Amino acid sequence: MAFKKRKTAPPQRGVTPSRRSAAKRPSAPQAGDAAPKAAAKRPRTALVTLRVGRGATLATVAGTEHLVQLAAEWMYLLRNRSRWLGDADLKDAMRKRAVKALDSLGVKAPALRAIVAADSRHLELEFAFTKGTGTKPQHDAASSFPWEFVLSSATREAGRSLPLLITRLISAVPARASSTGDMLFVESAPGRLKAFYSFESERQRLQAAMGGSRWRASPSPTPDGLRTRVAQVGPKVIHVSGVDSHQMAQIVPGFYQEAHIAALVGAMPADGMIMRGAEIAELPVPHNELAASLTGTGTAPAPDLVTLNLYYSGARTARDCVQGGARAAIGFLDEVDDETAEYFFQTFYLQWRLASGTANAIPLAFGRTWYLLRERGSNLFGTGLVLWLARSAFAASANPVFRGADEEPEESQEARLPTEDERVACRLLPMEQVLQVDLEVPSEINYSLLHNSRRFLETLTLTKLRDHPLDEIKVEVQLNAGDGSLPFRHTEVLLSQPQRALADDIRLPLTAALLRSPRERVQSTLYVRVMWDKRVALEQTRAVTLLPVDEWFDDTQKNPWLPSFVLPRDPAVARIISAARRHLVTLQDDPSAGFDGYQSTDVANKDCESVDEQVQALWTTLVQEFRLAYINPPPAYSERNQRLRTPSEVIASNSGTCIDLSLLLASCLEYVDIYPVVVLLSGHAFVGYWRAEEYHDEFAQLKHVPHATSIEVGAYSTTTPLSLVDPYGWRLAQQQYREVLEYVRRDKLKFLEATGLCFNYSYADAVEEGRGDIKAPGDFDSLLDIALARRASPPVTPLPMILADRAV
Repeated sequence: MAFKKRKTAPPQRGVTPSRRSAAKRPSAPQAGDAAPKAAAKRPRTALVTLRVGRGATLATVAGTEHLVQLAAEWMYLLRNRSRWLGDADLKDAMRKRAVKALDSLGVKAPALRAIVAADSRHLELEFAFTKGTGTKPQHDAASSFPWEFVLSSATREAGRSLPLLITRLISAVPARASSTGDMLFVESAPGRLKAFYSFESERQRLQAAMGGSRWRASPSPTPDGLRTRVAQVGPKVIHVSGVDSHQMAQIVPGFYQEAHIAALVGAMPADGMIMRGAEIAELPVPHNELAASLTGTGTAPAPDLVTLNLYYSGARTARDCVQGGARAAIGFLDEVDDETAEYFFQTFYLQWRLASGTANAIPLAFGRTWYLLRERGSNLFGTGLVLWLARSAFAASANPVFRGADEEPEESQEARLPTEDERVACRLLPMEQVLQVDLEVPSEINYSLLHNSRRFLETLTLTKLRDHPLDEIKVEVQLNAGDGSLPFRHTEVLLSQPQRALADDIRLPLTAALLRSPRERVQSTLYVRVMWDKRVALEQTRAVTLLPVDEWFDDTQKNPWLPSFVLPRDPAVARIISAARRHLVTLQDDPSAGFDGYQSTDVANKDCESVDEQVQALWTTLVQEFRLAYINPPPAYSERNQRLRTPSEVIASNSGTCIDLSLLLASCLEYVDIYPVVVLLSGHAFVGYWRAEEYHDEFAQLKHVPHATSIEVGAYSTTTPLSLVDPYGWRLAQQQYREVLEYVRRDKLKFLEATGLCFNYSYADAVEEGRGDIKAPGDFDSLLDIALARRASPPVTPLPMILADRAV
C-alpha cells in the first residue's frame, strides 16, 4: 500500500495558527481515563504466601486494588520488554523497580535477602483460591502478576547469583483420583487455521522425549467432543497445542469484528483457545470452559499433568486446570516463539521421564528444563513460564527440589559421541525417525533485513528423535545471487540437546553485487541440504525473490526496518544543515548559534526552546530554499511494498512522497543529534522528535504506563494484527497508542506534518497538523523511534544506498 498525499488543504495565508487550530483541529485526545485510585486498605487474609526451603513462610500478600494496578503495570512492562531488554542500565533500573513493587505489596527487603541466603533454590507461592474464586479481580490479578520475573529481578538486585525455581501452589483443591491411562495430544487448528498449522513434528518430538510412549491424538475437537474424549481415554497426561484467543487476531485480522464472533465474545476475548464449534468453524473457548473439558468433573479420575503450548495460558487456563483436579499444569504468561516453546516441552518431557519414580518429579523436571534453557541461551528474559501445583513440593520430600547451577545434567545429556551400536540401530530406521529438520523459507528476501543481521530463513531447526546424541551433522545453505552462489556451511559437531535452532546463525556475504544493487526484482533459488552419517535428512531447492535495495516492506510486520532508510550521512543532509545555520542564527539572534542538539535544554525548567528552534530552522530552510513538491512513489509491482527515495534523490528532484519527506526530515534531525521518530498511519506517514534527551529516557524506561492499562489481555488483542509482545523495542503499535498520546499531551514529543513542506506550511502550522494527525486511534499503525533502533542489539543501521550516481 503506497503512502499517498494528505487530503487536507494547505493552510490559508493570513490565518493565525491559533485561529486555525480552533477552527480545524480539536485538542489531542488525553491518555488514560482517570488518575489511579488510591490503594485500598489491606484486608487481613493473605492471598499469596511466599515460602522457601522446607516451607518456611517469608511474606504474605493480600488481595487489594493496589495489587490489581501493579499486575496491569507489570504486564505492560513485560509486553514491552524489548524496549529495555538490551540495555544494561535499563535492566538495572527495572530490577530496582521490581524491589519497589514487591515492597509496596508487603514483600520487604529481609524476605528477599532470606530467599538469596536459603539453601534451596526453590521458592513456592501459595495462592489461597477455592474453585470458582479465580473470577474475582484480585484473584485474577494475583494469577496474572508476573511473580516469576519480578521475584527473580528483585532477588538479583538483592545479590542472588544462582538460578531460582519458582512454582505456584493452589491450596484447598478438592482431591480426585489420578488417571492411569495413556497420554493425550490435543491439537486445535479448526477452520481457516488448518492452513497455517501442522502438529506432526510436535507430536514426533514429544513421542521421542517420552521414549516412544504412545500419544493418542485428538485433532481439532469441539469442547464437548474434547470432554468426551478425555472421559474415554482417561489420560494421565494431556498436552494441548493450538492458537490462543488473542493470537487469533494476528492470524485472521478482523476476526473479532465478524458479526457472529462479536455476538459470542462481546467487548473482548478471554484467555482461552480457538476450537471447532458445533455450528461455527472457529469458536473462542474461554479458559474456564477449556479447563473443564480437559479435567472433567465430579469424582472421575483427573490427569496428573496438563501442559499448554498456548500463549497467555499460564495465568488462568493452567490455574483452572489445577483447580479442576489436575495435579499440575504448565503454561505461558504471555508469548514465546514456537521454536523455544517446542524445545521447552520436548526437554521437559524428557527430564520428567528421567525423573519418573522420584518425589517431586514434575517440579524437578521443570527446574532442570529451565536450567537447560538458560544454558542454551534462549531469549527467555521476562518470559513467564508458569508451573501450577495442587500439592506442595515441600510436603512431598524433605530434600530441596532444585539446587540450580550445582546440579549436574542427566547422563543422557552428557557430551558423548554415539556408540557404534546406536549408529547401526539408526541406520535401520527411516531418517525422519532419527533427525527431524524444520525449514521455512520466505518468498522474498529484502536487503534491509540482511543488512541488519536478521535471519533471512524463517526457520531451520534440527531435532534429534533418539535418546543418544548425534554427531557431525552437515548443513549447507546456498543462495544463487547471479555472480555465483552465496554459501553457508555448518557442521553441528555434537547434537546432545533435543533441538538446535540454526536460523539466527546463517549469514550471507553482503558484498555480492546482485544483493546490493538490483534496480528491480530478481527471481532466484535457495538450496538447503542437511546430512548425518552420510544420509540425507533434508534436501530442497526453493524459489525466492530478491528485492531491490531501496524497496521497503509496508506490511506492518516488517515496517520496523524503516529506520535503515533514515540516512544522516547522505550528502544532501549536510547541504541542508549548512543552509539552515543562517536561519538558526536569526531565530536565536545569536551569530554563534549552531546545531548542538540537546546541549542547551533545561528540563528542570521545562525549557526546550533551543531544540524547537533548531527544528524550525531546518523546516524553514526546506520550505524556503528547496521548494519541494509532492510526487507519487515509484512503481514497486507489489501491493505491500514501496520504493523509497534517499535525501539526495528528494533534493535533486525537489519532490517526494509523505514518507520520503518524513525520512528526509528524520535524517536531518539525526544528523544534529535530535532524536527523531517516524509515525505510520493507514496510508500516510509523518515525522516527530523528542524535545529533550531526558524525555526520551523516560520513554525508554516506560516511566509512564497508561492509566487505562488492564489486567485483561483481551483489552488489547483485537486492535492490532501485531504480537502483543513486540520483539522490536523501537516500534510502538496500537497497543501502545495511549502511551504515545501521553507524551504528546505532556508536550515531550512533537510531530510535524511532512507534506507541509510542499505547501509552504510554517513550522507552527506543521506542528499543529502533526498533532492532529494522531487523533484517530483507528488510523494509527505504528511509531518508529530511530534512536532506540540504533541502540538495538543488533542495531538497525542506515543502508549503504548512497551511490555515486545519486549524489547531489
